[in-house]
Amino acid sequence: MEVGEGRRSLSFEHCIVCSSSIDQLTMASPSLVSLIKKVAHPIKAKQPHKANFEKLLKSVGEAQVVLLGAPSVGSKETFQHRAEFTKMLIEEKNFAGVMIGADWPVVYPINKYVQGEGEPVATPFDVLNNFKHYPRFAWRNTSFLDFISWLKIHNDNLKFHGKPGMVKAGVWGMDLYSVHASTIEVSNFLKQFDPKAARQARKRYSTLYHHTGSPAEVAHQVGIVDKRAHAQLNKQLIALQKERQKMMKKGMIITEAGYFNADMNAKLLVDADQFYKTVFQEGFPSSWNLREKHMADVLEGLSDYISIRLNRPAKIVVWHNNTHLGDSNSTDRGMKGEVNLGRLIRERYGMEKTFNIGFTTNHGRVLASPSWGVSPSVTDLLPADPASNEGIFHESGLAAFFMNFRSLNSDVKVENEVVDAFRESRPQRTLGAVYYKGSEKENHYYNAKLSEQFDAVVHVDQTRPTHALDVHEPEDASLTEDVAKSFE
Repeated sequence: MEVGEGRRSLSFEHCIVCSSSIDQLTMASPSLVSLIKKVAHPIKAKQPHKANFEKLLKSVGEAQVVLLGAPSVGSKETFQHRAEFTKMLIEEKNFAGVMIGADWPVVYPINKYVQGEGEPVATPFDVLNNFKHYPRFAWRNTSFLDFISWLKIHNDNLKFHGKPGMVKAGVWGMDLYSVHASTIEVSNFLKQFDPKAARQARKRYSTLYHHTGSPAEVAHQVGIVDKRAHAQLNKQLIALQKERQKMMKKGMIITEAGYFNADMNAKLLVDADQFYKTVFQEGFPSSWNLREKHMADVLEGLSDYISIRLNRPAKIVVWHNNTHLGDSNSTDRGMKGEVNLGRLIRERYGMEKTFNIGFTTNHGRVLASPSWGVSPSVTDLLPADPASNEGIFHESGLAAFFMNFRSLNSDVKVENEVVDAFRESRPQRTLGAVYYKGSEKENHYYNAKLSEQFDAVVHVDQTRPTHALDVHEPEDASLTEDVAKSFE
């Protein structure tokens, strides 16, 4: 089914019209460039990652949630640095794993694989096959493949080399697009214990169960279904929770992980239904804010579940784009009513329990699509606007570095001068799966106060593209501009 046929096709990804002030801003002052050179911590290509990021790791302190952003889903260096820093958090600070910007039921088989609970014949390639819809290349790439391969080996070796208190690390999703997959997960869980309850679940999900298309197609289909469907989804969520109590009274053996997975999928369906309806009934930013709240709820639910199992507060890493993780209160998007995951996590956990790291790049090559649903290709990334944060970092002449704006460890000194300097609102670039090179400023820039948006920033001046495991992407439907903004 074509959505928005005959109208301009826009992506789910970031699409921001920046203020005209961007064109009037000038290049960085020599004093600001000198300040960057003074406080920046160089990232040396030939130096071990642990040596490069030792001070950044110290800055994290005892944070429970560490957020790692991205300037583009197709930047190889972003993937590599996030992966290496995440490994350090897992190995040295007992983090329980990483939550990524993908759907819960799609990522869950990867979690089972790395924790040794999946099919014994499974390989990293096998578990990445669950990414069936555009943009698969965001996660079906060699960089993510390498990371989950490492995670599997790390977990397998814990019984031989693990430190006291370490547990198997996992990987989870937090988004809400895979409606069909979630209905199957809930139904299959119930089918093991009560076929009648499973049939009732399928009946309640009947308004959603047949939606097997791309997220764009599901958005349109769910958006126009009867409003009474939402009540049925809530009924099923409550029924699942009651069914668990009934099973336990009967002495049935129910794995906590199995029930937790079913419960998370049931909650996803309730939120997804509300999200898709809001896309068509209220539009942006209400729909965007609902999606961000869902991701925050998933993270909090996972944290609570792991904390109970560990008998101590769980620590979790989050990977997503800068627009989702950088505090929205420090951007012009926040001024327009948007609330993002980064803001919500700071509010729920407190500043002393969160650490937010942004990633930027100035130029190079990335893997991206020219429009939504089109197979990606390696494309040149234009040099950043000289007045942008990325352009200013480029002026420093440093190939790669990180800067702290805040530290949760008193041993790591933060220069107030650089914090103050980057409290000024400046243009910042971000792109997801799609890169509109011909209209970059209109589509990929927004304004942000960098030192309030993030606690630290990692900059790689010249980036290389990720390498996708697939040559072609599945076809996807297009969306109108108003609808597309909700899926950025």
